[in-house]
Amino acid sequence: MEFDLVVRNGTVVTASDIWKSCDIGIKDGTIVAIGPRLPAAPGAQEIDAEGAFITPGGVDAHVHLSQFYEGTVGVDIDHSIVTNGVVPDPENFVGDTFTTGTRSAVAGGTTTVITFASQMKKDESIIAVIEDYHKLAKDQSYCDYAFHVIITNPTPQLSKMNSHGCGRARNYECEAILDVMYSARKLGITTMVHAENADVIDWMTQHLEQKLMTHPYHHGTSRPPIVEAEATNRVICLAELMDTPILLVHISGGPAATHIRDAQTRLLPIYGETCPQYMFLLADSMRNGDFEGTDSSTMFC
Repeated sequence: MEFDLVVRNGTVVTASDIWKSCDIGIKDGTIVAIGPRLPAAPGAQEIDAEGAFITPGGVDAHVHLSQFYEGTVGVDIDHSIVTNGVVPDPENFVGDTFTTGTRSAVAGGTTTVITFASQMKKDESIIAVIEDYHKLAKDQSYCDYAFHVIITNPTPQLSKMNSHGCGRARNYECEAILDVMYSARKLGITTMVHAENADVIDWMTQHLEQKLMTHPYHHGTSRPPIVEAEATNRVICLAELMDTPILLVHISGGPAATHIRDAQTRLLPIYGETCPQYMFLLADSMRNGDFEGTDSSTMFC
């Protein structure tokens, strides 16, 4: 077999094996052979990877690239901005673009990212939203990508998401969550949920503001662990009712993690993910940090 590229002498690591002093043969952009001393045809490119580990590319399943959001405080944006592939107003988009985010991903060994296509509450068409995000990514991404869809206005078009490069639907807690789960079940995709009790958070935030307790430390005060745990348990019950898998994101507390683990021990298809800041940016860091002069662009979810 002839190869376009042979990577030689590296330590090849797969999900099941580690091979030292091994070669990788690549043809038309696809790995077609792994073994020692692979032959190289005249003109084939060869890379000496001696002393290096060669691993499969990573998949980062939760990133935010060129994503539209309500970034201006006090401004209610209820429709998506049609970009036609160009970010028109950086103030209302996340800081990382497809170019900057995927370039960083590849530099760190990640070769696939799954970012978000965000439907606003008065967007009638999910498909139009997805298509516009594809335009933002076109010729701008250094790696493979797919989309989660943030759904705020469920429509019958939910049934067409799979054909537009979407493998998951993300839903903030709302009255239509059962409709979303029902559609996801028919499509065979997973519903992603960020579970918090918004009514409790709103109530607590209002009372904190009345007492002028607005330092970033009180972001945590406004949403104690029980707020996440209650919503996590509730959405697990809904998923069990609908017999459909869910992925709970941004899990930040032990009580919510316990609900997920309990569901898994009952063999329910319930999954969870956390973020490193929840393990390292603790309450004392927020209390003692210097946040003077900062704005929302310096924060992260």
